[in-house]
Amino acid sequence: MLFVKKKKQVPKCAVYCRVGTYEQLKCAGLKVVIYARSSNRKELKSQIRKLVNYCEKNRFEIVAVKSEVGRGKGYFRTPLNIAISNKDAEAIVITDLSRFSRNIPLSLQLLSRVYDNKKFLIGADCDKVIDSSIEHTLRMSSIFE
Repeated sequence: MLFVKKKKQVPKCAVYCRVGTYEQLKCAGLKVVIYARSSNRKELKSQIRKLVNYCEKNRFEIVAVKSEVGRGKGYFRTPLNIAISNKDAEAIVITDLSRFSRNIPLSLQLLSRVYDNKKFLIGADCDKVIDSSIEHTLRMSSIFE
């Protein structure tokens, strides 16, 4: 009997894995909507100026500015909903999450809408992207149930 030694076959494949962060999305030319909310007009103008300066410093392209005077607990946030639905924008720039909403269930609902519209939030005060992924929103909602 003749034994033939078989060559060990090594599968040929390549694996490529790239890990990115939301922070990498903050780049020059990013198309953004500025959203500002305050309970008084003087503060609102100051907030808008601050957000425009932040966008200019980061070389973002401002496609719209949406603002409203009112309390953060309200459910009818037409300017914010318009900002979220803006087809030209890739992100929404806010001063901080309290300007987005102070009502936790509404905040979670709005974060979901931001994610569904394939956008993300940038908090100018902390200079960070605010995670609006569905996994993050679900984790946050479980905390407040």
